[in-house]
Amino acid sequence: MRVEPKDEEKRTTETMLSFEEKLKSPADEFFIYFTRKIHHVSVHYPAEELRFYIQSTDLEKRTVTMRIFGKKVNPKYFETVKVTMVFPTEDIHSPVNLQIVCKYKRHDPKDQITRLFYNTLARHIKLIDTNLYDLNHTNNSIVSEYPAEECFKAFIEACEESEDDDAVVEIQTKDLVKRTTTIGLMRSTDVLMTKFNRLKVTITITPQEGDKCCHVEWTTEAEELSDNRRDKTFFPRTAKLIHGIIRKKLQRK
Repeated sequence: MRVEPKDEEKRTTETMLSFEEKLKSPADEFFIYFTRKIHHVSVHYPAEELRFYIQSTDLEKRTVTMRIFGKKVNPKYFETVKVTMVFPTEDIHSPVNLQIVCKYKRHDPKDQITRLFYNTLARHIKLIDTNLYDLNHTNNSIVSEYPAEECFKAFIEACEESEDDDAVVEIQTKDLVKRTTTIGLMRSTDVLMTKFNRLKVTITITPQEGDKCCHVEWTTEAEELSDNRRDKTFFPRTAKLIHGIIRKKLQRK
């Protein structure tokens, strides 16, 4: 007589769920920002309940592979849970594909946990995407009434002489030909600055109207003290702060 093995003794099975998420930010920009840290924790669960750990990244193929850990990955059901994020390489505004691969010891009858993994990660991605978009695509440009070269040189001088200003910056790189510079915001009287480990801004100045005036545009690289922010105004306020700091260091007629 043949005895069937118990559920726990059966071989593991593997299933894959595939989803798509639309980003507001360009895919390359989000990829670099998302992979700057290997541990991700959602605002909806503490780290001991559910966390995402980046195992590998492939910049050329635009892929990120993650493991999911925490009490929600119940060993009664799961052996491992992995997520592969595939970013578009041609159309940067195409959706990101999320593939969740679960190795089961036995299936959750309602499949609710697997859906929870996706919903939590999707909300985490949306939060990061919104924050990144607020920093880099709102309040991130100014038109100056001065020619580009004159404006750039004056801006560099203002940054170098900022010791007594409300916001002290440090020039990290500068290219006089391309009129681009990267500055680190070192200190500010604004309380928002205390919420960041690092805040770096890259500014590019380009001529307009035959160089009668110029366009000043920038992107921000931020590393906040915590991703678990529930204040939806935090990043728009930060973008406004950076806008004000840069405006003060530009020439005025």
